[in-house]
Amino acid sequence: MTSSHLFLLCLLLSLLNFAASQDDSTIMQSLKSYLNLTSDVHWSDPDPCKWDRVICGESNRITRILLREKDITGTLPQDLGKLSELVEVDLQGNGFSGTIPDLSGLQYLRLFNVEHNELTGVVPPSFTGLKTLIVANLNYNFFQGPTPLFKNSDAVDATVNGNSFCLDTPVVNLGGFELTGTISPSFSKLTSLETIDLSNNNFTGSIPTELTTLPMLRTLNVSINNINGAVPTFSASVNVVTSGNANIGKDGPISHPLADPPDPSKIREEDIIGVTVLLLTCSYMGQEFLRVGYYVNNDYEDEQLREEPPAKVLLDKVQRNILSDKPRVTKFPINFHPEDEQTPAAADPPPPTEQSDEQQPDDKCGEAQVLPDQLPKPHES
Repeated sequence: MTSSHLFLLCLLLSLLNFAASQDDSTIMQSLKSYLNLTSDVHWSDPDPCKWDRVICGESNRITRILLREKDITGTLPQDLGKLSELVEVDLQGNGFSGTIPDLSGLQYLRLFNVEHNELTGVVPPSFTGLKTLIVANLNYNFFQGPTPLFKNSDAVDATVNGNSFCLDTPVVNLGGFELTGTISPSFSKLTSLETIDLSNNNFTGSIPTELTTLPMLRTLNVSINNINGAVPTFSASVNVVTSGNANIGKDGPISHPLADPPDPSKIREEDIIGVTVLLLTCSYMGQEFLRVGYYVNNDYEDEQLREEPPAKVLLDKVQRNILSDKPRVTKFPINFHPEDEQTPAAADPPPPTEQSDEQQPDDKCGEAQVLPDQLPKPHES
């Protein structure tokens, strides 16, 4: 090869290196536009090789981007994968978000550290397939999808903790999360499951028969829910726990029929509008210690009718409001040991309770009295 040929070859290589370095400069300017840099990171020079924490090689090609713990936010541009001489990317301890771009063009990349950022999405195969990769730190981000498997797994020191990868786990533990709805038959697609714990929730419906196909299942715990229907037949090796489901083995929840509504013809008109109180009292040896009152309020829906009620009750305009979820509970201090003279009696004796004409036993709990319109309406109390 003559000297002229060597000169032309060197000139060509120089031109190629110059063009590549210009490409690197353009890509770095693009990267800069995607980031919110802090005041201590100086990236203002036209030449990226003079930027803080950016290192270039002999041909002014970008080889290292080292921005560890600089409180930088932003995303990684797709052009990052075109920095073909890049060897190290260390972005640990920042606020980078978005996804990892296609990095298949980084054929010399050895270290990629994005620990403690906010990156999301699936780790792309273009990254896990890099043959030169030695260290990959993806800890504590929001990555999803399958746990990444690196092509050169024997040589790569990879850490992926603190993410949301879909692990091939043998246990699903959702006990006590106050979940509602029905049990999904899609659990049967997780064929490695050994334990399904759905206890202490509010699941309804029946146990899906599809769960009987799980080959590794050993425990299915659906206790303390509202499950009904027959229990599917599982293999003898599966422990199925169904206690605490009142309607298990039955076709559906048992609905207790409501009591017949009151017959207005049997109620005095002056007692229809107003408050009725159902009193439940508990007493011990003649001393009342608990009183529970439930209000039933009958009144007109129309405000004008409430203010100027007609002489004759218009039953079709009356609304019945049962405050069953707001009982009035009153407790009274009593002496539960009257035979013990050393036990002091209550300082303030409880107020006298109304007694019926019949003789009452000394110990009574659950006595009910219905008192119409003797207490204020609920919104006045």
